[in-house]
Amino acid sequence: MLRRFATLMKPLAALVLFCAAPAACLMRSPDPQESVEEDTDQASSELLLPAGSPCSSNCQCELGTACKANESGQKVCSKINNVSPPPPSPFCVASCQCTGSKSCVFFSERDYGSCEAPTEPCSSNCDCGVSRICSNGVCGTAFKPYPQCVCDKHCPTGKSCISGACK
Repeated sequence: MLRRFATLMKPLAALVLFCAAPAACLMRSPDPQESVEEDTDQASSELLLPAGSPCSSNCQCELGTACKANESGQKVCSKINNVSPPPPSPFCVASCQCTGSKSCVFFSERDYGSCEAPTEPCSSNCDCGVSRICSNGVCGTAFKPYPQCVCDKHCPTGKSCISGACK
């Protein structure tokens, strides 16, 4: 009797595994390491980490924070310099922290800036930011991967935009 039961259960177990495996693959949540983005990619707001969280790039940190080494040498999302009065919106350190078609535009003499929308009508890609291109005076969508910068205003003080990277 047990042998007959085991014989009947094998095909049933195989069927259950066959049906469940594709669903498991589809429902799998993303591996955090697969979601790590470089400073050149746009990050989605639900993946951004709050201050104090371990990080490896600025794009992992929420707006208003930057990935910096702490006292023990571990890189964590740290609040950007507090200023008074507080800015109307949190500071950025990379365009990937900005939402929509906004880009991080750095302040003069600072290593942080603010997220700014494209300027239209545009005269160059610099007016549109890192995720858009200027075509016939209108900012249109660019294709990924987005560069880190398209002009010097997208780079911290002391760095220039060279071939899409702040150097």
